[in-house]
Amino acid sequence: MQKKQKFPLRTVVLTGVLTALSVVLRLLGWPQIGTTRYDLGFLPIAAIGRMFGPLWSGAAYAAADLIGTPMTGQAPYLPITGCKLLFGFIMGLFFYKKRVNLGRAALCMLTVTAAVDLIAMPFALSALMGKGAWAILAERLAQAAVMFPVRTAGVWLMDRYLGKYMDRY
Repeated sequence: MQKKQKFPLRTVVLTGVLTALSVVLRLLGWPQIGTTRYDLGFLPIAAIGRMFGPLWSGAAYAAADLIGTPMTGQAPYLPITGCKLLFGFIMGLFFYKKRVNLGRAALCMLTVTAAVDLIAMPFALSALMGKGAWAILAERLAQAAVMFPVRTAGVWLMDRYLGKYMDRY
């Protein structure tokens, strides 16, 4: 009888490819303005979460942050990387081996927006930027208002059109 692998080759390779795609989508996004960034780098991470679960998607988003941050001319900052890890983990919890309808996508992105964008990230950025967390929260509210519908629609559309391919994994 063959022993089950801890890290199946297909999972590792596909996670690596989608993590690289996340970095590319981050680089193609809007440049960072203050404490906010508008990009679609979360979409490949949502696919990882849907196919392989929260641990893989959390680790992939943390890796994408560690790889992509120096490419934008900044140094990696571990509290922000921790926020990205939490973001990916939450998406994996909501999407793992489930079809993503609009309600599930909205609930997931509402959780991410509240937990990561409006609670964890302002505290991580306040230490980095020397501003109070409440001042940063005001800037993050504008980003949350823009990105919540973009993230919700993006994840839902991705699953609607690519879900049958993701079901294979």
